[in-house]
Amino acid sequence: MEDSRKFDGPRPFRSLDSWFTHECFLRMVKEEWRELGDVQFLDKMKALSVSVRRWHKQQFGDITEKIRKFEEEIKKVDDMVSSGLFDGTMEARRRALVRYCEKWYVRQDVYWKQMSKARHVNKMDMNTRYFQNIASEVFPTLRFRDGLVNCLEREEAKALEVMPSVEEVKEAVWDCESSKAPRSDRYNINFIKKCWSEIGSEFTTAVMSFFETARLLADSNVTWVALVRKFVGAKEIKDLKPINMVGCVYKVISKLLT
Repeated sequence: MEDSRKFDGPRPFRSLDSWFTHECFLRMVKEEWRELGDVQFLDKMKALSVSVRRWHKQQFGDITEKIRKFEEEIKKVDDMVSSGLFDGTMEARRRALVRYCEKWYVRQDVYWKQMSKARHVNKMDMNTRYFQNIASEVFPTLRFRDGLVNCLEREEAKALEVMPSVEEVKEAVWDCESSKAPRSDRYNINFIKKCWSEIGSEFTTAVMSFFETARLLADSNVTWVALVRKFVGAKEIKDLKPINMVGCVYKVISKLLT
């Protein structure tokens, strides 16, 4: 196993929190979502990712590169001012450049905060060695004596079968961590929250369909297992820790069931 490898192929889609700082992003999502029409929710999300990826390439791009270009333009203006070439037009241009540059500084800050959370999750050991030792111990089989465990009352059992309300689905979404690593569908919960006014009703329908039919939507239970290093310099399989990534719909369903 190698410590570091360069990936030269196409990178997978990943939702970025910094997109929502762009004034055109939500409008684009709204227009594309409505244009996709009456399609199964998860298929619609997949189709939307194509439009979002295209928008990112055309309208957003590389944040660091954007900042570099604005800083170069600001420096050019400053050099011209230092040379005595200064007028009202030059001043207005510099103010505009600084204003746009500051926007990209904010986007960069949001981007790195999101990335730092993902890296923190990847680097956390969570006392792995301790839990592995506990898991490896052999425990005797436990048996319960009659009467030791209370049975559910009929009303309590019925309550477990009650359909969740629309409000409960939304509460479950808002209870989820927003900017964790993206789910197996490549969207994080923050994307669902920010676009709730447009996609919320269909997301809710997708979740409710499980409770109505006892069947999961196709692809909703897809789980990706990522192997991350427990420490720098990991060389063997035992030095890696599996992390499960499930889709947003599955995540919310599991939260409603607990």
